[in-house]
Amino acid sequence: MNTPINTFKTLDDIFDVEATPVETLIPVAVETTSQLPITSTNDNKHNFPSVDDLMDDYQKSRNSLRNLLDKGEHVIENMLQIAVQTESARSFEVAGNLIKTMSEVAKDLVNLHEITNKAKGKSVDNEPKVGNQQINNTQTNNIVFQGTTTDLFDMLENK
Repeated sequence: MNTPINTFKTLDDIFDVEATPVETLIPVAVETTSQLPITSTNDNKHNFPSVDDLMDDYQKSRNSLRNLLDKGEHVIENMLQIAVQTESARSFEVAGNLIKTMSEVAKDLVNLHEITNKAKGKSVDNEPKVGNQQINNTQTNNIVFQGTTTDLFDMLENK
């Protein structure tokens, strides 16, 4: 039967030190203070980011999101190929989740633009503009003409 090795004794021999009993250790008093020292001498009370910081963060975030979208497109293509080849339900599930995640990243990119424009004080219009004129894109379906073909022909000739 093996006898247990005294690990501390072998360590004491390796480091050439003598074991110190716990009772002979001297407790050390630690001084505590009730107040934390002030470490910041920043004059900016509200600590708002500057416009340059905002634009720098915007560019970094925008580049990061665009890189994710670019890489994600390639990953989706490869994942769909794998899913078709393996015909595995799990592969299709992973591909579907990846597509959903990529659509959320695209939404985050659009939200980043909106948030940055609001922070800069610009209004975000959903309508496209040419110069100073706003273009109204409207689509009309199911136009009904009530009249005879002669009335329609006369109206088209007058235009």
